[in-house]
Amino acid sequence: MLSVITNIGLDHTFILGKTIAKIAFEKAGIIRKNGIIFTAATRPNALKIIKKVCAEQHAKLLVVNNNSDETVNRDLASAVALHLKINKHAIEAGLNTAKLPARFEIMQEQPFIILDGAHNPDKFYYLTKQLKQFKKEYPINKTYLISALTTNKNISQCFIKIIQEADYLYCVRSLNTERAFVKPKKLAEELTKLKKIPKQTFLNPHFALRDVLERVDKNDLIIITGSFFLCGDLRNHWIDPLKQLELRTNFPK
Repeated sequence: MLSVITNIGLDHTFILGKTIAKIAFEKAGIIRKNGIIFTAATRPNALKIIKKVCAEQHAKLLVVNNNSDETVNRDLASAVALHLKINKHAIEAGLNTAKLPARFEIMQEQPFIILDGAHNPDKFYYLTKQLKQFKKEYPINKTYLISALTTNKNISQCFIKIIQEADYLYCVRSLNTERAFVKPKKLAEELTKLKKIPKQTFLNPHFALRDVLERVDKNDLIIITGSFFLCGDLRNHWIDPLKQLELRTNFPK
């Protein structure tokens, strides 16, 4: 019924292209002839391409303007739902209960452990903003970063902000064998160029988690990020994957 394009950043560039314009062109492939398109894209190069394709397809374009990283997707979803004549109360209820596993997901306290699947510069930037706000609300002593990153990503652009929040670094890879990951030693070398902090490397992320859990104090914070695959590997430490299948939800009680 509708085509929806969220804000566009540099991700999967080895497939979609190395510029915002090229990625926008690929995303605009979902625009249907005489259709309706909603977008929250704000970058001029992206919006220009989307408008061009809409004109070619005689599609109606509705741009959801939003200057807040925190609510842009929420506002876009609301606009789409309102267009579909969904009740406002139902929209609000849905937004308030909607969750995505490994999106600043707090797995435990004392110490705090947070999973976040950030894997491109925009998402790492947003994660860093959330992390800074979190540290204002809670008295955090040291921050431990467990991270992996798939290949074909710019390591420096991804980690330049988040690494400044870390006191100790664990570089790993996911257990998923279908994706190529930066070798942990290579990742550690690149990240310690951005900030000189103690580091360790592990091929098995579960060994890294075990090591950091033996090291941390109750007022410390552990951030697991860089890949949804990595978050999926370690999320099983708290949530039984079989239970998820039985209950048909990623958030079993």
